[in-house]
Amino acid sequence: MSASRGRAGELQVAGELLRQDWGVYFPFVDKGIDLVTEINGRFISIQVKESKLYRQGVYWQQVFKKPFDNIKGENTFLIFVLRREKETNYLIIPSLWFDKHSEEFYYDAKNRRWFLYFKLVDGKASETRQSQLDLTPFLNNWEQLKHVANKRAPRNVYRSKIMEG
Repeated sequence: MSASRGRAGELQVAGELLRQDWGVYFPFVDKGIDLVTEINGRFISIQVKESKLYRQGVYWQQVFKKPFDNIKGENTFLIFVLRREKETNYLIIPSLWFDKHSEEFYYDAKNRRWFLYFKLVDGKASETRQSQLDLTPFLNNWEQLKHVANKRAPRNVYRSKIMEG
């Protein structure tokens, strides 16, 4: 995927977050987090992966293990942007859920990455490369970001963690 298409996916996610009236911030240096959103004074980190619909009727994406291991956490999400012509859907997956189910996805041990095939049919989402997991609860579910934000530590405590690195 081209860098410009990846950036377009990040900007599209940022637009969706802004429509929810949530703050959006972009890191100066890409260390695996593409953007951070602020909801109710709490921060959530987001890694964006963009894919178009391929001929086989699936969206294809890969997640590299080392960068993923560096970012996973309670307040981190993977958002897969799934484009089909003028239609866009989002799989908004908590990183800890992905980590918990990672052994069910196809893993290329030589190159240390997961390959994922997503399929959308009749409003339902699934991963079809290997796991056959139902991903429908994550389909366009922006509310789960708010739910996680409401569970986080008080704003000043979390801000100090961000400033420390």
